[in-house]
Amino acid sequence: RLAGDAAIVSVLSVLGYQTKAFPVWGTSLDLRMAQQIRTDRAVRVRIDVSHAASRGSTEAKRLAVRFGIWNDDQHAPAARGSFEIMFDEAGAGC
Repeated sequence: RLAGDAAIVSVLSVLGYQTKAFPVWGTSLDLRMAQQIRTDRAVRVRIDVSHAASRGSTEAKRLAVRFGIWNDDQHAPAARGSFEIMFDEAGAGC
């Protein structure tokens, strides 16, 4: 959930939005966890997002997202994954 929320905020920021005024959703989550992420320590999240591309003939756009999550004392991500973000700006009044 942490990576998903961070990715949505990142995408909206890159697109120039201050608020989320239209639906944004994720699909096809792939998650691999090599270690446990501790909640009693600082957590780092790295989000890599692709450029937006149109999805077929609809107004919906999609972006590929890759992420890594780890604690400060870990040298490599304890969790890695990817998913696709979809959104439709049309008619959102943005």
